[in-house]
Formats: sequence, structure tokens, C-alpha cells
Amino acid sequence: CMIRDARIAVSGSAAKEAENGIYGDDLANQVQFQISVEMKGLLKDIEQQILFGTLNTGQPRRFKGLAGDVGTWNGFLSTNVYDMNTNHGTTAITAAFVNQFLRSIYDQDTGFFPDTLLVSSKTVIKFAGFANVSNFTYTPADINSGAVSNLRWPAGTPVVPFLSPFGPVNVVPHPLLADSATTENNGIIAIKKDFVKIADFRPLAVYPVARTKDSIQADIIWEGTLEVQIEQAMGIMKDFNPDL
Repeated sequence: CMIRDARIAVSGSAAKEAENGIYGDDLANQVQFQISVEMKGLLKDIEQQILFGTLNTGQPRRFKGLAGDVGTWNGFLSTNVYDMNTNHGTTAITAAFVNQFLRSIYDQDTGFFPDTLLVSSKTVIKFAGFANVSNFTYTPADINSGAVSNLRWPAGTPVVPFLSPFGPVNVVPHPLLADSATTENNGIIAIKKDFVKIADFRPLAVYPVARTKDSIQADIIWEGTLEVQIEQAMGIMKDFNPDL
């Protein structure tokens, strides 16, 4: 379980100026505006921890995150390395390499198999180059240039359905997965979506703070956990270089 919180503060003067229309109609409620700004950063922090867990190994109740939950060490599976800080290899990503990774999950013999691969934008372009599909609409120039900054896929958008010998999986780019071969959080996370859920212990909410000085304050708090079932039916692959 983890708790994420943030506090906003608006001075009495700023609140009154906003109320009087100094900042325009859209910012008339300065407290709500500051809450909306802070909320975006807090939600990104929550998603980062859901994916990769807490990096501080000294915490007795360390939140492992998705990367730490799925599977055990098994050749291509390198999970339970919660902060994903192992060195990357120089292996080029190919269909055969991905199939070896998926085979190591299939061989766990759980009766279940991943339906989604979470990857970086650069990695999904590599998939587009060797996937046996015809609905990838970007041009060969897009793929060759690797201009991932121009692609702008929303998080969770299936782009390339990859047909492995063990079943089809959707390849989904995630903005928090890096593109660099030397960045610690680059990798492929294979999941079965029905087996992964975020559970609220205390849903995201805004709590007013008692006024002790000339400012209006509020706390934004979320407490929850990640539920992962049958970790052996999922896994992580990190020993590859997305630039090759």
C-alpha cells in the first residue's frame, strides 16, 4: 500500500484578486485552479510508482510496483528487480528475441498468457518493422527516422498487434517508459490486463486544511495498492537495446 499526497496554498490576497476578476473568468477560483495543477503532477507520480515501485530499499513496506510484481528471474524474465536498474545489453530487438521472452512466460505453465506488452515509443516502432500486421499506418520514413516525438500516441493505445506462437498480444506505448538504451526504466512489461488492478484504500480526494495564517490550504491525498494475480503469467524483458 502507498500514500501519495500534496498540499496547495493560495494567499488571501491572491484569492481575493481572483474573485475580483484580476486573473480572468477562468481563474476566478484560484484554489480550484491550483488544485487542478497539482493534481496532474500527483497523478503522474502515482502512475510512476504503480509501474516501477518505490526506489528506496530501506523502507520496510516497500511498494514494489508492476515491474517488481510480475514473475521471477527466468532467463529473459528479470522481474523483482524493482527499480529496473540493471545494465542493458547490446542485443537488437527482433521477433525471435521477443518470442523467446514470451516462451519463457508460456513455459511457466499457468494456463494464462499476457495480452499486452507495455513498451517505449521507440520499441513500438521496432515492433512495427517486424510484426506480421498490415494496419500500421506510419510510413517507412517514420519508422526509419525514429521520430518518436512526432507520433504522440496516448497512453494505453494499442498500436501494433503482435502475433506470437503462443497467442496475440497488443503492443502499447507508455509515455513513462523511456526510449534510451541506457535509461534504467526502458523495457518491455508483459501483462494480462484482467490480472492487474489498482485498488483504492482511500480514493483520491481533497481535504481542507484549518487556516492558521493568511492563506487557504488544502491537501490532496490518495492511498491505495496494486493488485497483481498470477505473476508467473506475466514478465519483464530488459536485456535489449531499442536503438539497434
